[in-house]
Amino acid sequence: MSTTSAQGVLGLAWAAGRIDFAEPGIEPHYAPSRTVVIEHISLRLSLWPKERRYEGSAHIRLRALPTHDGSFTLDLGPVDDLVVQDGSGVSLKWRREDECVRVLGEVPEVVVLTWGGGQPERGLYFTGPTEWSPDRPPVAWTQCQDEDGHAFFPCHDHPGVKHPWKIELEGPAGYTLLSNGACLETREEGGRVITVWDQRDPMPAYLFTAVCAPLERVEDSWRGRPVHYLVPPGETEAVQRSMGRTPEMMEVFSQRVGVAYPWPRYDQVVVHDFVFGGMENTACTTMTELLLTPEWVIPHWEPESLVFHELAHQWFGDLVTCQDWSQGWLNESWATYMESVWWEATRDEAETTWYRFTTMGQYFRDHDAEYRRPIVSYYFREPIDMFDTHLYQKGSCVLWTLRAKLGDEAFWLGTENYLKDRLHATAHTRDFQRAMEEASGCNLDG
Repeated sequence: MSTTSAQGVLGLAWAAGRIDFAEPGIEPHYAPSRTVVIEHISLRLSLWPKERRYEGSAHIRLRALPTHDGSFTLDLGPVDDLVVQDGSGVSLKWRREDECVRVLGEVPEVVVLTWGGGQPERGLYFTGPTEWSPDRPPVAWTQCQDEDGHAFFPCHDHPGVKHPWKIELEGPAGYTLLSNGACLETREEGGRVITVWDQRDPMPAYLFTAVCAPLERVEDSWRGRPVHYLVPPGETEAVQRSMGRTPEMMEVFSQRVGVAYPWPRYDQVVVHDFVFGGMENTACTTMTELLLTPEWVIPHWEPESLVFHELAHQWFGDLVTCQDWSQGWLNESWATYMESVWWEATRDEAETTWYRFTTMGQYFRDHDAEYRRPIVSYYFREPIDMFDTHLYQKGSCVLWTLRAKLGDEAFWLGTENYLKDRLHATAHTRDFQRAMEEASGCNLDG
């Protein structure tokens, strides 16, 4: 941006304090190469929230690539009692390598792993009573973005790796168990409850979810598909105020992007002590308890903003996933942009313009006071470093600018074509650019 703008002038005043985004010595961060393809994972997790421990098993169906050279790796952090076998129960040769397990020899059709553990450092969290809330029940929930799923289950933990899943969860009787996809079965055995889930369409590991908690459910629907709001006991009073317009949002977004909401259900589940505001796990978003605000808070903070941001990810991030974290704006910028699309559909032009303006201001504050970087960048230490105002607010402003340049008809046709072309796959910025160029006839290299 030109330094003759007001923001640029302010930026000059802060120039002495601005830092580089990439730390000294950082090398480009590219996706890892693989020698096998994961075609399907059947994952079982048994959870004991009170004891803060779990057990797991995974049947992973594989296909060797021509680059296979006698070994392959699966991402998996430190776990207890790990056993690695083929589908017939024959032990395989393997060794530990940092956060991976390297399996030696030919690639079997199925690799079976079993393991256990207490609370990992990340990915799977056990929470419960505290000094301030001694009556809270012990619960378990997951948060796998950006690459934390492998802390408690084996996978290729990268957004560019997507495949179908079958997920079986086991927990204490009386608890609600939630995961991705469609629920195939719920049963009780020996004082434990078991649920089975079918995530039929490809999903990356970072969107995996498991929730094991006492919850109350409020039911709704959209076009015949179940929409559920699940909250801690006694908290249903705030559900309608915070999440009640979800079906309306699903309709607005489906019509606007030209692709109907793509999953068999949509759950929003609130858990205590969640580490982020919300996480758009496929078909089952996890939310912070702050979403359940009392009525007097609404004039100061609208919980709907969190609801429609995470809902937008069900298209941008879940249906079409960034190829790697350098392309993360295709997830987060779009979800931020769709916030103002909801305002555009439900409020007047002045309010929508104000929303866009405040979004822009959030980016410029960091731009002027901290650092500047390209929206697409391979230079970061950890993927989470990329989740800043450039990835959210700046990218959403670029989308508004693109829409103004191309016009509504070409912009939304390009958006629809982009989603349909990359359906259940991954995307790079060049895929988005190509869809917009074909819809508009404009060259967007600049």
